[in-house]
Amino acid sequence: MKVKSARKRMSGKNVYRMVNSPRGKCVIINNVEFHNPDDWRHGSDVDARRMETLFNALHFDCDVHRDLTAKQMKAVLKEAANPEHHKDADCVVVVLLSHGMRDNIAGVDGVALRLHEDVYELFSNESCPTLMRKPKIFIVQACRGPYEDCGTLGPLDQADAIPVLLSQDKRPITEPRNFLYASGCSDMYIIYAASPGYKAYRNKFTGSFFLRTLFEVFCEHACDENLADLMSRVSHIVKKYCAQSERGLRKQTPSVEHVGWEKKLYFNPGLPDPVIKTLNETFANAPSREQMTGHKRCSSISPEW
Repeated sequence: MKVKSARKRMSGKNVYRMVNSPRGKCVIINNVEFHNPDDWRHGSDVDARRMETLFNALHFDCDVHRDLTAKQMKAVLKEAANPEHHKDADCVVVVLLSHGMRDNIAGVDGVALRLHEDVYELFSNESCPTLMRKPKIFIVQACRGPYEDCGTLGPLDQADAIPVLLSQDKRPITEPRNFLYASGCSDMYIIYAASPGYKAYRNKFTGSFFLRTLFEVFCEHACDENLADLMSRVSHIVKKYCAQSERGLRKQTPSVEHVGWEKKLYFNPGLPDPVIKTLNETFANAPSREQMTGHKRCSSISPEW
């Protein structure tokens, strides 16, 4: 499945700028093989490949990391938030695939990072000033608590349900301390696979239904819809889906968190940098050397020293 190209570039004072090529960095951390083999996240490699394929097609420069400890995750994210990397960027994307609990995300050593303090704040206006007023997108495929959503299986749910064999992205890790958003955090769009307090699910063979749906929706509709509308589509589809766990049918509801998000974001897939396009058109329409001088062009050669 390929990302459809946009026919028209979306821009304006209420739209985030998304024209550079690449648009910016996309950092993917995929934790699969935990130190305890019982905690291995089978199927997550499928999710990582989908996210890399998607954001490459959306003109991001992707860096993929697998099986990092909490300390290594922090180092990778700190380097990703280096202001030098974002001077010419329009946006940054961070994708985290791991076990989690509440507002924590785990390294393969079972040690947790606090999402707000250890991840999001690295990309604040103070920590990374070159991303000020630029969109910062975070996608988190991990559990957010111990609860399971059994749902109420009415006729529509039964008709749309697709039972699958799944695992749960969960680990008994430390609860986070209370966090107050720093005023310097803005223009953040945080996408969670599950609602606060609930588990997220992942198929051992085909990856998570949430990220598969996100991939398919973005491929089909990112050409003409903004991020908020895309995520509304994703949530609508995922909420109707039922997964078969060892304890029976379970449902899942993605959630989105905004921090100082003020504009619409269109990815403008398939459209080149307007500066490059203008230069190409200028050179294409420029008179040839023969037209300017009246002389025929001779081929030039250089010696192989």
